Amino acid sequence: MRQAVYEHDQPHFSIAFTLDNLGNVDLRLGDLDKALEKNEKSLEMRLAIHGHDKSHPEIAMSLNNLGKVYERLGKLEKALEKREQGLKMNLAIHGNDKPHHAIANSLNYLGQVYKSLGKLDQAMDQHEKCLAMRRAIYGPNKLHLTSRYRYGILEFCITRKRC
Repeated sequence: MRQAVYEHDQPHFSIAFTLDNLGNVDLRLGDLDKALEKNEKSLEMRLAIHGHDKSHPEIAMSLNNLGKVYERLGKLEKALEKREQGLKMNLAIHGNDKPHHAIANSLNYLGQVYKSLGKLDQAMDQHEKCLAMRRAIYGPNKLHLTSRYRYGILEFCITRKRC
């Protein structure tokens, strides 16, 4: 519908947003090729809209979503590349000196890829940074439970030298 309203190849923020959402649904349904196609098109549109040399939260989101698809496809080096780009962009947007939930999420995503690659020390490092940032944002008593859970699992993995 949105592509019928706006020309098919004309980049528009609303179409990019919808493609991103459709790609995430395809991912949940297990149709990884469709998810990849839609997330790549969304990133392409967002870059055309905001500029290839600019940092923007929507571009960072698309990079992280692509990282998620590549991770599910088993293309872990490509997933790592996209997650690192997403983190770098979030740091450029929000700054290195101020905790922000988008940076914490990017650190968490990066930790997940390192874990999938079997690089548990690097995964632990990213999750520890995420945990520290979330503590700074939410306070130690309101910490997001997934951070605690993932941190605990990684401690177990590193002590046992396997997951």
